[in-house]
Amino acid sequence: MNSKLIEILFYLGKFEDFEYAYRYIEDYSEELDTYTMDELDEISTEVQERTSVVIKYIIFKDINEIELRNRILKEKENIYVDKYIVCFLVLNKNIWDIFLYPSELLLSSISKDSFEAILSIFKGTLKDYNINNKLLEIGEDLEELLYRNAEKLINLKKANKTILQKIINIIKRKEYIIEDTEKPYSKLVKNVDINDFLNNGKNNNKH
Repeated sequence: MNSKLIEILFYLGKFEDFEYAYRYIEDYSEELDTYTMDELDEISTEVQERTSVVIKYIIFKDINEIELRNRILKEKENIYVDKYIVCFLVLNKNIWDIFLYPSELLLSSISKDSFEAILSIFKGTLKDYNINNKLLEIGEDLEELLYRNAEKLINLKKANKTILQKIINIIKRKEYIIEDTEKPYSKLVKNVDINDFLNNGKNNNKH
């Protein structure tokens, strides 16, 4: 499989009404249009099999804290938490924030100072940051942190069988699912409705 396509699959994001979020994919739209969503999902599955960290992006608009927590809890139910460490990145009232599950696993293996450094990437408004650049940055930094702490994670895994399936390989994964699997990806991305995405796009196999 084309390694560049897999790289693109990792780094793509879908954001309603944020034109600059599409800049990253402009150079690759023709290549992506040669694949259906089913084919891209198959590539994602190949990547998923080698992955223990799910970096999951959720966009919420003007949502209150109680509803936000309920949404995140609902998302957790759709993820194989016995196998994956899940990282939720949330956009709420134009502010980035981050949620980890199970947080005690990562925080027990990564120093608080290092983790705070990652959190700081998201402490800003959309006016200050280019979304795509920040998503790339958080993915790279989180992956680097996990690799750097791999030995601690392995030792933790050996010491506690309850998390045996939560750490397999320390690799990042970013995946995006939309309902329509027939249209080319770039057309889907430009026409995605955020409400449809929140209500229908977080399906079982990856979320």
